[in-house]
Amino acid sequence: MTRRWFVNILFPILVLFSIAPVWAYEETTMQNFLVKEGVLISVSNIQGKVVMEGHAENVVNMTATKSVEGVSEEKARELFSRVGIKTEADESAVRITTDLSGTFLSTFLTWQTPKVDYLLAVPYTARVNVETVSGEVNITNLQGETEVKTVSGRITLQGLAGKVNLETVSGKITIDRLLGNLTARTISGPVDVDIPLSNDFLEVSLSSVSGNITVFLHQKEEVKIIVETVSGRFTSEIPLEIHEGGSFGRRTFEGQTSADPRKTITIKTISGNVSLKKFRGESI
Repeated sequence: MTRRWFVNILFPILVLFSIAPVWAYEETTMQNFLVKEGVLISVSNIQGKVVMEGHAENVVNMTATKSVEGVSEEKARELFSRVGIKTEADESAVRITTDLSGTFLSTFLTWQTPKVDYLLAVPYTARVNVETVSGEVNITNLQGETEVKTVSGRITLQGLAGKVNLETVSGKITIDRLLGNLTARTISGPVDVDIPLSNDFLEVSLSSVSGNITVFLHQKEEVKIIVETVSGRFTSEIPLEIHEGGSFGRRTFEGQTSADPRKTITIKTISGNVSLKKFRGESI
């Protein structure tokens, strides 16, 4: 009975939608918000990118692009009308939320999910909180605290000087020119972190279940390394005197590049490999 129902009813529907023409509809809107230093920027998005860059003005510039597809122009426009962007703003906080609740039935029947891409220019001093599902996050040049959580979304950061807290499931984390403290946790995505030479105190904590972790470190950096892994390998291009230990199926590796290191890097994995490599701006 189940097979007959699939063949006679569901299969023709699948074929119909697979060969139906697709109409795309897109619209871009822009908003500006006057804010003060240290403003909180909160973005919650489903199916779309969030790109954010710091600038010197106390204003938040938001460009939002809504994109939908439908089996006809009418269906695309109808679906577009149900995609909502909610903003709540004052001088101390700007909250942006994508609302796709009115699109569930249409997307379930057609497998064509609408999305919203955000491009934001925010003050350097902004505190940032971003959450996405099936959407990547790219943040550049901020001094305030940054928190990002994604599911099936890549995280790319560059030149962040404040405290950074990251969590992702099935998403790669790439950080270039890390200038502040970092905590990053991933389930199955790899992690790449660039740490340039500096005199600032820094604590980095990285953990992964099955993703590989690679830290690029300047050879002259004064740092203490602590690695814990169940079945992953640890390799280093940086000269270290490694002390190996562990118990109950977990191995530990500890080493430092100087007698008085100013940075501490702690890495924990289950099956992911750990690599310590020379800083990418430094010849090997």
